[in-house]
Amino acid sequence: MEDEDRYTRITLRIPRDLHQVLVSAADSTSKSLNAEIIGRLQASVFEDEELAGAAKAKSTIADDLLRAVVERSVLEAERGVFQLRMDLAKITGHQITGLAEMAQRLSQVDAEIARCELAIQRFKTDATRSAAASTTKRTGSRK
Repeated sequence: MEDEDRYTRITLRIPRDLHQVLVSAADSTSKSLNAEIIGRLQASVFEDEELAGAAKAKSTIADDLLRAVVERSVLEAERGVFQLRMDLAKITGHQITGLAEMAQRLSQVDAEIARCELAIQRFKTDATRSAAASTTKRTGSRK
């Protein structure tokens, strides 16, 4: 299932002679036809340095976004546990050891969550600008 999420299935029509060349190349390197085609497409696409740079930047940005989202989720869970313990202590009247440290950590967690949310917002802003620039570039090239 995870691999299915990473790939897009397409139907491709190619000339028979090209198909035979690709099948022979795949057989000679003990690859599947699919792996052979993907390898060749990646090599040709990434020969263009501008495309390669854009793909690498997009990958880095996506990785940064994923890290920020995961970190924010972990921090929010930690904040929830601290808040629950503090609420429980307040309701029951029981003392919790390390309450001052817990309150201090809760403050740090809140600051870290704010930092993660800023990173996520920056990603959204950059993605919106990038999409607008791409649209403008495509629209401008059609005129």
